Amino acid sequence: MQSKKWGLSFLILFLIPLLYGCATYKPLPPSVSPPPQGIYHKVEKGETLWRISQVYGVNWKVILKANNIKDYRNIKTGEILFIPGVKEKKVVSVPFFPKTNERFSWPANGKVVKFFGKGRGKDPRGVDISLPVGKEVRASRSGKVVFAGVKRGFGNLIIIDHGDNFFTVYGYNSRLLVKEKSYVRKGEVIALSGDWGNCNKPMLHFEIRKGNEAKNPLNYLP
Repeated sequence: MQSKKWGLSFLILFLIPLLYGCATYKPLPPSVSPPPQGIYHKVEKGETLWRISQVYGVNWKVILKANNIKDYRNIKTGEILFIPGVKEKKVVSVPFFPKTNERFSWPANGKVVKFFGKGRGKDPRGVDISLPVGKEVRASRSGKVVFAGVKRGFGNLIIIDHGDNFFTVYGYNSRLLVKEKSYVRKGEVIALSGDWGNCNKPMLHFEIRKGNEAKNPLNYLP
């Protein structure tokens, strides 16, 4: 009988800490993924999304997605952008372009399907270059973007002022990657090609103007 009492007492003493432990047990919090690695960059005046992406070595589409931005035109001076996968902050220099004798270059690799001039099958303003939709369109020469938007007859259009009374014009784009007052370097990607109003014949419309006078681009291109 005495042994049964001791056995019962021992069982109670054994169960009390277990019950106490169950009463105070708290489940472990779910594992929290560490924040993505990267840095924050403040957009300075004149910086373009393309230039920022090139300096940091991160695709511009990745930067848009990381910041939940659908349209590059929503990026404004003073805005803070998260640049994923980057460890060090870098300076995105914004060049100033004085008057120069810099040569023009082809804005894209493609076949000229409409030449400059007057008459059937020609364009008095510039040339049309056959180009699949979504291909990169590059600045033919360094300068300042003075127009970036939609213009009747040209679709999504970019005009660059090269500082010496020369301007280049890029039309029929599907997407613009620079905005007005941005500075761009020769060869910098400024747009993606499209087929604006060309009956499923994608191409880039390209002009070189001296003042308001249209020039034959083939006389200036290598």
